[in-house]
Amino acid sequence: MRNNTTYRILLAGGLLLLASSCIKDEDLRPCPPLMVTIEVKDKNYFNIGAVESEQRRDENLPFKAYVPTLYYRLQRIDDDGTATLMTEHRLAKVEGDERSIEVVFPDAYPHGKYVMTTWGGLHDMAALDEKREQVTFHPQNRGGDDIYMSHDTLIYDAYRHDYSVELERTKGKLIVEGKDLPLEIHYATKQIASVARHMDLAFRYWEPTFLHEENDWEGQQHVVFKTLASPSLTEHGTQVTIRCYDSPQHDVALLSPPPVKLSIERNRLSAIRYVYEGQDRFKVYVLVNDNWELIHDMDIE
Repeated sequence: MRNNTTYRILLAGGLLLLASSCIKDEDLRPCPPLMVTIEVKDKNYFNIGAVESEQRRDENLPFKAYVPTLYYRLQRIDDDGTATLMTEHRLAKVEGDERSIEVVFPDAYPHGKYVMTTWGGLHDMAALDEKREQVTFHPQNRGGDDIYMSHDTLIYDAYRHDYSVELERTKGKLIVEGKDLPLEIHYATKQIASVARHMDLAFRYWEPTFLHEENDWEGQQHVVFKTLASPSLTEHGTQVTIRCYDSPQHDVALLSPPPVKLSIERNRLSAIRYVYEGQDRFKVYVLVNDNWELIHDMDIE
């Protein structure tokens, strides 16, 4: 009698499970399609409150306010590891005022393992390799785009079909501030040496490159310039060199503050403040652990 009771309980449980399940068959109710909601994780820099010249952004703005363009693809991963491209959404401008992007894939897609790769903020696809698995930063040694990426594994079956993925910022931002500058200074060059040239889908960075930027202004003794820069490859491994001129046509710098070594990190603000004291001398401050520290002969006091 006990065995029969146990059998009836197991049979009832199996029927209940079958009734609550779905399979990809026309004779039964269809399984829900795979649905992915794309969200922006890094809306503000980690240390956004550390630098006065960088303002915190409202975190409830539309998606396009943070990431203006979007590319994604979905690949199915077979048991032997082979990747089959199922969908590729070309790079396009983000429209509408939604705070997230909802993607519903065709319900004809079979259950299994999938990988979704998403890139955001790209001006064009030239920065990505042919496999869309690596990005090259700083074309023509300029700052370039504020690039975002996510790379996610999704298991799609009758019970797992609704996912969220979060885009993360791939670069940091360097802020250079000049204070009490002589009024005859109107132009400066900035070289940022030894930042990463490449990044892969695991946020691994490699191969050094440099950035070169030029800025001009009129009648200001306090100037602030911002550069989107890929991370340093080693701690304090990036060197920033500033040269100041009275016009772009002059080859000899009127002021040459000492070079500064620092770390640039993903989604973090780095900053240098040059305070002119006269007679070609500067006090130089660097943001260290989100506090301003005076440096002297390349060392923090």
